[in-house]
Amino acid sequence: HTVFCAECTTYFDWKSAGVYYTHRTSGMPGPITRLLACSKQQFDAYPASSLKMGPTFVHPNYAYNYNNESSGSYNKPAAVMHWIKESPPAEEFVLFIDADMLLRGAIDPVALGARRGLVLSEDASYLNTGIRAKLPQQYIAEELAPLAKSAGWWHIFHRDDLATIAPRWLHWCGAIRGDPRRYWRTLGADGAPVRGPREGG
Repeated sequence: HTVFCAECTTYFDWKSAGVYYTHRTSGMPGPITRLLACSKQQFDAYPASSLKMGPTFVHPNYAYNYNNESSGSYNKPAAVMHWIKESPPAEEFVLFIDADMLLRGAIDPVALGARRGLVLSEDASYLNTGIRAKLPQQYIAEELAPLAKSAGWWHIFHRDDLATIAPRWLHWCGAIRGDPRRYWRTLGADGAPVRGPREGG
């Protein structure tokens, strides 16, 4: 089952059209569902034609005024959290992609090694900066830190794993974003760095 995130906007409608089209033409097996984040105000103004462009699951928009800030980062974990709980898929594996990704061919999760307890993803090398700076150790036990990987962009989950991971993903997204002093290097009045990951207390 392929899923992707979007919001109730024309900007995301264009992206959604591309994902639906390439899912149909690539030979990708299984159904596809757009996880559409909409506030009540957005949904009331959203064109019916846009809502019907493809299979869609609507959930609350977490991009605004969640965790005392506004960030689209929350919609990714929130989308799958609502979907897996309220409309669980019959398919064993879930391919979770972004709205700006296009499918070029069929993907076989089992052939790639997907199984329960193992999530497949892409190496997002920029995340290694935080790993090298020991950001994981600020949130998990030291002995678990080697398990932290620079994974991102797309993911293939076993549906049972996704049901377990999704609410925790949302929680830790908020916990990490809510305390940027742990990972953002800040500058003092003289322009010198005064704090970064594991620096300055």
